[in-house]
Amino acid sequence: MFRQFLSAEPVFWSLPKLVEKDFGERLSDVVRQWKVVHLQNKALHEYKKFSILLVVTPQGGFGDVVFMKKFALVLKTWFPEATLSLMTNDPRCEEQFDGENVYQCVSSADEGAPLDKLSLTNKQKLVPAHDITFLLPHVSIQEFNNWAYPMDMILSKLVAGVTPLNTFLVGEYNEEDVDICPGFGPDALGILLNDHGVQDELPHSLNLHNSKFVVAYVTPDIGRGQAKNKILMEKMFQHFVRTARAKSSASDFRLTVIVPEEIMDYLTSEGLFGDDVAVEFIRKNDNHIREQTPDKKFTICFRGDILPVPHPVMMQLFRESDGAVLVTGDQSLTDAISYCSESISIWYQWTSWKRNMFKLVVKDANTKEQGAGEIKQFDKNDLDFRTKGKAVIGAAVQMAMDPSDETLHSLREIYEEYGISWLERD
Repeated sequence: MFRQFLSAEPVFWSLPKLVEKDFGERLSDVVRQWKVVHLQNKALHEYKKFSILLVVTPQGGFGDVVFMKKFALVLKTWFPEATLSLMTNDPRCEEQFDGENVYQCVSSADEGAPLDKLSLTNKQKLVPAHDITFLLPHVSIQEFNNWAYPMDMILSKLVAGVTPLNTFLVGEYNEEDVDICPGFGPDALGILLNDHGVQDELPHSLNLHNSKFVVAYVTPDIGRGQAKNKILMEKMFQHFVRTARAKSSASDFRLTVIVPEEIMDYLTSEGLFGDDVAVEFIRKNDNHIREQTPDKKFTICFRGDILPVPHPVMMQLFRESDGAVLVTGDQSLTDAISYCSESISIWYQWTSWKRNMFKLVVKDANTKEQGAGEIKQFDKNDLDFRTKGKAVIGAAVQMAMDPSDETLHSLREIYEEYGISWLERD
């Protein structure tokens, strides 16, 4: 372990003043770039008994919770003798976590849970030191002046023993400015494919056993403004429903589309799906399934009364979808790829914050103008983080457990350039 350069007492916690560089590079950026390079080194040893801390502060949806659960499972598979702990502000993470210890924290920020606005809720002044810490997707810093500092320095007011050598930011898929980057493409480490935990059959309470259905698990807010969002939502569902109808095996001229309830408000325009198509909307406060309109040739029934469902049920919905699914989030896309057969067309929704990933995933990037695109056919073996990510995580463990003298020297030089001298052996 290394001596902390900040006080162990949170009440006295403060960040050291950094030397300003003429070329404007922040210490946080330089250290991150240094880590990315050094994590390409092959680990020389396989470590077994060590402690891992996951720091997870989800941003609203369930995707970050699922990411944490899958990432923890991968770690337990690779390192079965390691102890795994969690620090989080979200009770959903506690419910889904399968590990030894949970440390609760709360945020003082008006929105979200940025790292520099967190505090522990228990009586401990600091979370005990762990051999290695992973900060999982969407961990952010609120105060602009704090952006210059590596995240381990911010985290040190909450967790004992953190250093740049044992603290790593794991990004969401294809995220920039992170230490470890899962995702698609040759420069990323694959995705968190899933092959367990699916519901054996759908609950009868969903009333889907006699229905041909497809799933459209999307968001109404794609970062284009309300008017543009509505236009793209209409275009997206026109194209998706056309594909779903073409691929569906429905023989009773009726197709159910499972959507988040709020999506239905965007799909009420007259004749949106053609003059010969009846459109029905079933909301959560409806107590029955409406019958098909008799004077139309085909009926599309949008059901907003089903979602959200537990994760195993959601995966089974993907598996049983009749010909097509439409998704937005990283983990929804991962689950669709994991469980949908090759006969199911998977569509990925365009959003302003995922434009680069959209280009990597879909067959035709120009389909962003219609709000979504059908994804490419991927070889799952080339996408599996459980295979592609193991060497990088192993290098991170070695860096934390037994850094070489060369590693220590090169990192010390970086910090000294910014006026910080702290990498001394205990």
